[in-house]
Amino acid sequence: MTVAVAALCALPSCGGGVDARDQWLVVISTDAPVPQLVDRALVEVLDESGALACDDCRRQLGLPVDASAWPVSFGIVRPASSRPLRLRVRLTRASNADAAGLPSGPATIDRVALLPEARGVTAVALPLYAECIGLAADVAASRSCAGPTRALVDDARLGGAADVATLRPGQWSRAKTQPCPADPPAGMICVPGGLFVLGDARVRGSGGPLVDVTPERITTLAPFFIDAKELTVGAARQLFSSGRVQGRPRVRVPDESDDDALCTYVGPSDPSNDGLPLNCVSHTLAVELCAALGKRLPTEAEWEYAAGNTQAETFEPWGNVGDVCAMADVGLGRFPLAAKLAESSECRLLPGVPARPAGVPQTSNPRDVTRLGVQAMGGGLSEHVADRLAPYSGACWSPEQPFLDNPRCDDPTAVNFVIRGLSIFDNPRPGAAIERQGAGADFVLPSLGVRCAAAAGPTP
Repeated sequence: MTVAVAALCALPSCGGGVDARDQWLVVISTDAPVPQLVDRALVEVLDESGALACDDCRRQLGLPVDASAWPVSFGIVRPASSRPLRLRVRLTRASNADAAGLPSGPATIDRVALLPEARGVTAVALPLYAECIGLAADVAASRSCAGPTRALVDDARLGGAADVATLRPGQWSRAKTQPCPADPPAGMICVPGGLFVLGDARVRGSGGPLVDVTPERITTLAPFFIDAKELTVGAARQLFSSGRVQGRPRVRVPDESDDDALCTYVGPSDPSNDGLPLNCVSHTLAVELCAALGKRLPTEAEWEYAAGNTQAETFEPWGNVGDVCAMADVGLGRFPLAAKLAESSECRLLPGVPARPAGVPQTSNPRDVTRLGVQAMGGGLSEHVADRLAPYSGACWSPEQPFLDNPRCDDPTAVNFVIRGLSIFDNPRPGAAIERQGAGADFVLPSLGVRCAAAAGPTP
């Protein structure tokens, strides 16, 4: 073995014994948030042609998840060769690595630089800027992104470790948290603006109504307000009686063989279900209801950001752990016409699951709440959002752009609109914060409800 990557460690010293061989002590840092965008480094030593300089010239390193542990350093023993050598480092996160450990997604920072001659332990520094995300190095032409301008420049010879002393994780301007400029209205919660990764390579659509959630897209959102709870029957009845909303949801019927037997709306003058979440609502009516309240439907990106606990990007609204059956109202069935919807009763009889009636959605499971206090995003009712349904790789999501700012897909050629979140009829599967489904503008089911949002201030 002619190249060795030593144990990863933080500055000022890698510790351990002294190795007398000529080697580089490589110090790397980044302004990207860790571990949100960066938790892996692929390190390669290349020859002048861009090929690996030896059989063991590629290593994958796990990186510290604590920003205070950066900059980090590792050692590379110089190969027994007089040829000029180059160092290539690619920063990414584990979900973007393929089976061979190579970065496969667009969210990668990729830089190549010339290594100086090693004499004893030669310290060199390699800053890796988040603004370079998605720009692959042109190894053959010896060019890569080396600064915050997203320009590919010729390989430069690495300098001393002081070059990365001021570059700290999370300093990237896009990664800054943006507080709401005002307090939220009653019944709403402030979701601070910031950066997150829309979609997740670890969760993929399984066919049927589910839609693939890749490729991942780095997204920034302005702060916004979102309803703490889904719109209730009582709130909707007030809008109907005032004449501010012309549309109507489906009305509950007594025939238990009919899907509409599970609708929560029981008529304009019947307050008996006023405390229940409103269901049997089309996308068209959901838009009208929110507009009458001076609000709007959340965008798909806003819904996922809120449900995944903003920059924490959790699989579930309550976090990444916990039995889904115990944490949310899912898998409770029973849907009258099962041929219309793949219903599940898997959770009803499990020990430890709070008693929940099948069919009509009730008050939400108190465990199904985000860290900010938004309730019932993991179960109960699925929810309409503003966007039309289109793949993240499609034109609606501007795949030619490295970053998305406050995105919303309004492609008129897309037939369906997006539905987010699981319902009481769905299988208790992980990934409620990330999954996406679709349905037409007038599609109505007892599993569909409404949650409104509103801008918290001017879009930056």
